[in-house]
Amino acid sequence: MLRMILGEAGTGKTTEVLRQIKEAAGRRQSVLLLVPEHASFEMERRVSALFTGEEQQYITLLSFPRLAEKIFRECGGLTQRPLDEVSRALLMREAISEVQERLTLYRRQAGYTGFISSMLQTVADFKRAGITPARLEEIAAEVLNYHGSGMSVMEMSHRSPVFQEILTQAEADLRTLMHIPDNYKVLFVQGGGTVQFAMVPMNLMKNGVACYVETGAWSKKAIAEAKRYGEVKIVASSADKNFSYLPDCSDLDIPDNADYVYICENETINGTAYHTLPNTKGKVLVADQSSLFLSRPCDVSKYGLIWAGVQKNVGPAGMSIVIIREDLIREDLPEFVPTYLRYKTHADADSLYNTPNCWSIYCCGKVFQYLLVNGGLEAMAQRNEEKAAVLYDFLGRSKFFTAAVRKEDRSLMNVPFFSPSKEQDAEVAASAKAAGFDNLKGHKSVGGLRASSYNAMPKEGVEALVGFLKKYETEHT
Repeated sequence: MLRMILGEAGTGKTTEVLRQIKEAAGRRQSVLLLVPEHASFEMERRVSALFTGEEQQYITLLSFPRLAEKIFRECGGLTQRPLDEVSRALLMREAISEVQERLTLYRRQAGYTGFISSMLQTVADFKRAGITPARLEEIAAEVLNYHGSGMSVMEMSHRSPVFQEILTQAEADLRTLMHIPDNYKVLFVQGGGTVQFAMVPMNLMKNGVACYVETGAWSKKAIAEAKRYGEVKIVASSADKNFSYLPDCSDLDIPDNADYVYICENETINGTAYHTLPNTKGKVLVADQSSLFLSRPCDVSKYGLIWAGVQKNVGPAGMSIVIIREDLIREDLPEFVPTYLRYKTHADADSLYNTPNCWSIYCCGKVFQYLLVNGGLEAMAQRNEEKAAVLYDFLGRSKFFTAAVRKEDRSLMNVPFFSPSKEQDAEVAASAKAAGFDNLKGHKSVGGLRASSYNAMPKEGVEALVGFLKKYETEHT
């Protein structure tokens, strides 16, 4: 008998399935749980947390590839031995050596540690996304001649039907990806965080009072800008320990006339991230998501406004995406607010009030499509958790390197850490650069070292970095 449990995302389907499995395991019935490959890690975690040791012996959890392997192993039928990681690496090395002299952009990088693993991950990603060599050629051709229009995306009119199609599809894909409710507008706005630091208070400070949580360099910049337009109340801060943790936001002192509560959800420089949103006591929550945008699922309905500079996880620098609840788009703004800096201007014109960043929107659209065909944000979250665990686990065991951030507040995107001294930090950064690991030096306000692992970084890249750090530690202790 086949039973189907149906429902929209977030309605508890998985919870109900696990409940029924738990009941079966309690009756000592064997259960085979099949899950998609991208969700196997998260499901193993949930099963481990929910089931006792005795119950777990009755549960077999497999992804579809692992099920196929099990069947072939137990029943026969596997006529050829699949290539292992070492064999694939050797073949990739041979392929790279054949073309290295013809390479232009990557000729130097091809000799770096980790380049082979990066290429193997790229091939795997292409396969996962169904991107064939022919598809790659198609994308390259679009740069010069998009869909036979005779124009590059970088030169076509933003008023043309061709670009309108690009924009419309990009917004639709983002809405699908994030499950954005219909009462929210999606705006593509030129400029990065500096522009949004001003636009938020300009547009949302109706009573002239706003609450900010101070957690690092970027929230401090937002606070400084907001003070130009009204009263800023810092309702929580972690400045006392150089922003190495997130303050308790469960019972904030929020005045009745506050217009909104603002957070930087992931502090790029300081390496903290919210895993539980603040209790805003009914006030509008505004979040700068720049460094974690599209790195994990997001319940948009919990926010009044989300903005993100796209350059970390989505597309080329020079543009921000703003997701704003429609009732927050005001008409009664002060006269001093420039036309361009009004969210209503962009909402009314569907992000086409002025010439938008066409190239960035096109690239963002490609990334949205990639994420959709690769398991969505749930799969991306799993990959990012696995990558971060590789580095944090090493730092937890290391007697030489130390993680900078309190465990429960750590970012999956940005990992600051320290060696025994400032001089040693500088030496590690220099040695890392020589080995092909660039930009490991920490920000001047924090010091130390910092590794960023955004969506595009493969797990193999993080493993290669950890390999370098292990070797360095061994040689210097």
